[in-house]
Amino acid sequence: MSRFIKSHFVDSKTSAKICFTALEALKLVDKKTVSVEIPAAKEWRETHLQKYSVFRPFDWTFSTTYTGSISGSWKIEETTEGLDYEFLRSRLPILLYADVNLFEDELGDNGISVLNVKIRVMPRGFFVLQRFFLRVDGALLRVWDTRLQWRKGDGYVLRDIKRSDSVQWLPGMAGVGINDAEAHCTKLIEHRTEKLIPLDFPFL
Repeated sequence: MSRFIKSHFVDSKTSAKICFTALEALKLVDKKTVSVEIPAAKEWRETHLQKYSVFRPFDWTFSTTYTGSISGSWKIEETTEGLDYEFLRSRLPILLYADVNLFEDELGDNGISVLNVKIRVMPRGFFVLQRFFLRVDGALLRVWDTRLQWRKGDGYVLRDIKRSDSVQWLPGMAGVGINDAEAHCTKLIEHRTEKLIPLDFPFL
């Protein structure tokens, strides 16, 4: 089953839409490179060389740089503006909340790989968090986040993209879940912020 979350802006006639889909996310998984390898994989390959003449490496962790799919008329600008944490921490009534795993895999009992999307809609705006979480036991923790923020009155959606990995594997990382991994991922891979400006919708 293909899972997805779609959002459009108040008037469904506008062409400006943002969508998060498992299929599009999986299309960005590296099909030629093994990004993380555990000792058991090397041992298996060495013992099966005669049985299998061709090995086709791919990123078995399903790590994806997906940041959502946008369609319609948009202008994308880099910005130094950050997320409004006061707005995000506000106690405004929540009109809509969703928490969806787009995909999940236990990596052959070697950890877990999850792409999750949370959306929170309030009277004065909305907030979306897409998180790719990876735990390869004995090797790596990974948290790659995409956050979307819109506040009433803004003529744009702010998209914050941050990707971080653990520097090394530590015993305390065993069993760490998606909500607790960020503190362990101190190696910053990428961090950038963009304004997504819909060109055919008059924000109020």
